[in-house]
Amino acid sequence: MKSILSLLLIVSFFILQLTNDPYVHFIVDVYIFLYVITSLPYIKGTTAKITIGLLGMTILLLIGKKDFFTILMEGASTNLSIVCIFLLTPLLGIPVKAGDYLKTLDILLSKLKNNVYLIYAIFLFLTHIFSVILNIGSIIINLHLMNSTKIQSKRLKASILNRGYTTTTIWSPYLGIMALVVSQLKIDWSTLAFYTLGYAAISLVVAFLVDLKLMKLERERIMVIKTPETCSEEPIKGIHVVYKMLELFLLLSLSMGLVLLVEKYTSLSMVLSISLVAILFPIVWCTVRGCLVNYKKEFLAHATKTVPNMQSEFTMFLVAGMFSYVFVNSTVSGKFIDVLNVLFGSSSLVMSIVLALIIILTGIIGLHPAVMLTIFVTALKPELIGLTPIYYGALLLGSVGIANTISSGTAVNNLLANEFKLNLFTVSYRWNRLYALISFIILLLYLQWFVI
Repeated sequence: MKSILSLLLIVSFFILQLTNDPYVHFIVDVYIFLYVITSLPYIKGTTAKITIGLLGMTILLLIGKKDFFTILMEGASTNLSIVCIFLLTPLLGIPVKAGDYLKTLDILLSKLKNNVYLIYAIFLFLTHIFSVILNIGSIIINLHLMNSTKIQSKRLKASILNRGYTTTTIWSPYLGIMALVVSQLKIDWSTLAFYTLGYAAISLVVAFLVDLKLMKLERERIMVIKTPETCSEEPIKGIHVVYKMLELFLLLSLSMGLVLLVEKYTSLSMVLSISLVAILFPIVWCTVRGCLVNYKKEFLAHATKTVPNMQSEFTMFLVAGMFSYVFVNSTVSGKFIDVLNVLFGSSSLVMSIVLALIIILTGIIGLHPAVMLTIFVTALKPELIGLTPIYYGALLLGSVGIANTISSGTAVNNLLANEFKLNLFTVSYRWNRLYALISFIILLLYLQWFVI
């Protein structure tokens, strides 16, 4: 039942895209609101506190308004696009899992010498690239692939996976936050990505440099301690490996290129383009490659296992959207902008520091970075605080990338903490605070020097 109710959100999104009938929109908004209310009893932990807190603040902002219910319903679908992306983009990962590419990668990586520096760089890049298509699923896949190496340091593994994943939030067209930013700021993804890709590349280099000492210690441990071989004994056939890797590269390129082509040459939005490609491309690819049975297996696993487990996140993002919509339509929004301008409006650098710190610091205390991004991108017009749309978009995405790295409220850090049986605050904040600080400083300098 959880799966069905969540998957109906996709139907709701398509209905809103295909019709302008106000009555239909109202019915969809009511369904989304009912989905939120019925999901609340099943949410636990930090997510529950954040969700209920945002819902409480939303209601407080609406007290005394005559159109209380209307505004609340209108805000229900604000973040529906983010939820739709969460629901559909994992489908793009099915061809990767179904096509035996991971098995080939595993064999290939097992033959590498245990050069810690090379392994770190390779897995950082693999995690980054896979995360664009597979999202959080890339963490599990690369954890498995790492078993082919002799690296045992949990901190080193966590750093590779965390930073390889979170840096995609700065530029990936497949993420809900990117879709939200480009749609709200009325800018093209390609224009924004032209600037943010540079910062993402720098962030990956910083990740490598920050962990040089850790890599040196792990290399010394490997050289001193004889560890049992974990390499696959399956022989590598050079031509087969090259063929499979070229095929994987084609798969990743096609899936991303199709989204950009659909958006560029049709009137469809970025989110709708992603949704259609995510639904159709994996089926076509798996049919052509003769692995449709594997597709069905992976699809059912996503629908019956992954989707129900993400209900808490869906609800939180929907409530965050309601709050941001109500906030924008309240008198508090105007006062908030006035305060920002009075206190920090004299300098774009100071304004950037304040907005970035709000996203990062609230992330550290457990608030998912996408919540503050939603509020800022919907409530604040960059022109009113002295920033250009491109600069503002890059600032928000860069700040979210940093916050994702050190936030205890993100899926990646919770997953790593559970996987390694370690304290969440240690995995999220203590292991990443130096990287986050350096990335924060570089972000500000990068925006001032390179972004218009």
